[in-house]
Amino acid sequence: MSSLNALTDEMLIGLVNNGDTNAYNEIHCRYKQRIYYYIYRMLNGEKELSEDVLQEVFLSISEFSKKFNPEKKFVTWIYTITRNKIKNIYRERGSKSFQSIDEKIFNLETGSDRTVDMNDFVRCLKVELESLSEEERSTFWLRHQEGLRIDEISEILGSPEGTIHSRLHNIAKKMALRLSEYKVLLEEDGNGM
Repeated sequence: MSSLNALTDEMLIGLVNNGDTNAYNEIHCRYKQRIYYYIYRMLNGEKELSEDVLQEVFLSISEFSKKFNPEKKFVTWIYTITRNKIKNIYRERGSKSFQSIDEKIFNLETGSDRTVDMNDFVRCLKVELESLSEEERSTFWLRHQEGLRIDEISEILGSPEGTIHSRLHNIAKKMALRLSEYKVLLEEDGNGM
């Protein structure tokens, strides 16, 4: 058999359906880190819970691989499964967001004159991200951290593309307004809003 890393995700899941554990391992290798970091961010840095959810996602892939529609993209299917697992946790906790975020989510440069300002900015940014609804936060992370296209996010979240565009626009407006006092700081760093 040809090298598994040359196969598309959709081809691999077809092999998984036929019991190929090497194909499953290849999918696991391709996605475990991306999915873990998405879960970790959505669960605000709860490491153990994120690891548990990651295991649940990959168990679901193994268990329900035959339900995958080969006419669709695998990436949207795995993120849909992941999002549903996260939504279940939100429901169990009865909240739209969690109370804490791990500092490791954001990479801060320390030791500069602006460290205090950047630390303050990151703290405020985290507060603003926590204030977003689960759907807004999921949309934000899928677009800006995972780099998914609007049509992929639309499929994952089960919302029309226009809604995704609108949601991203509204998030950007909220963030720009709420974090406007940091505009000068960001422009100095070359990361203007």
